[in-house]
Amino acid sequence: MDKDTQGKTNQIEKILSLVELVEYLRSPHGCKWDMEQTHQSLRNNLIEETYELLDAIEENSSEKIKE
Repeated sequence: MDKDTQGKTNQIEKILSLVELVEYLRSPHGCKWDMEQTHQSLRNNLIEETYELLDAIEENSSEKIKE
């Protein structure tokens, strides 16, 4: 497998890992807070996090962008 293909495979594996984590958190054995969330309830958090990301980009801060 060439380097480019391996890199894409690693990215896909990370995305699948994230999907599995979200599925678990929203499952009956997962996190109560996550299970209760709806699109509407996430709206305010999404807006706040978006503004924080925009500030980090404006500051050109890789560390803050990762947060």
